[in-house]
Amino acid sequence: MKGQGVELPPHLLKTDLIRNMKISEERFTTPWAMMVDEDMRCYLNGTYLISESSGGTVTMRIERRSDGYHVFIPDGEKYLPSTIPWVGAKEGDLIPVKEVHSNRIGVLISKI
Repeated sequence: MKGQGVELPPHLLKTDLIRNMKISEERFTTPWAMMVDEDMRCYLNGTYLISESSGGTVTMRIERRSDGYHVFIPDGEKYLPSTIPWVGAKEGDLIPVKEVHSNRIGVLISKI
């Protein structure tokens, strides 16, 4: 970029992101952190923020297990397959979802 901008202090950098989750970590994010492609494959946007608790629009639980990311869909949430992921997202931001579970009863509804 042109010009001389000031460097952002490290403590102001957002690090609570999906892509930074550790194995066995459980967090919450917004339902639109996940997209479904035309082949019905699910992906998370690794640059989305995560929270330790749910609240407001932060209602989708995700777990990172040794085999990958597991998503628990909030009650009533539905998805429309798309060819376009998130505006501004790069291919490297997409994280394949290993399993999709129903939040209502915690059962597996889809697995790769």
